[in-house]
Amino acid sequence: MAGAADLGGLALLAAGAAWMAWAAWWWARSGNPLAWWRAPRRLVDDGPFALSRHPLWLGAAVAGAGLALLMGSALLLGLVLGAVVVADRIVLPEQEQRLQRAFGGWYSDYALAVRRWI
Repeated sequence: MAGAADLGGLALLAAGAAWMAWAAWWWARSGNPLAWWRAPRRLVDDGPFALSRHPLWLGAAVAGAGLALLMGSALLLGLVLGAVVVADRIVLPEQEQRLQRAFGGWYSDYALAVRRWI
């Protein structure tokens, strides 16, 4: 019989994976490369990107936390939280600077209107 942590973990894992799939599809359909280090061709500010500036990272974090709960692994949960901190402090600011350079005021307006995570 599944416990609350199992069900919660499974729900988070499924929600995070579904959110990532939606965001990846939405990003790719805009003509942008999925590789985060490659320059985007278009600023995407609709779909999941209207709710989070980095929905792929958000989905990965939620799915990772769900997997950690499902496995009952405090170590994995710590690794997921550590990855979120590194992303928030190092990776995402660098991505946002590149987007700012590429899209100027359009990106500035978007960043003011949409939170980094959710």
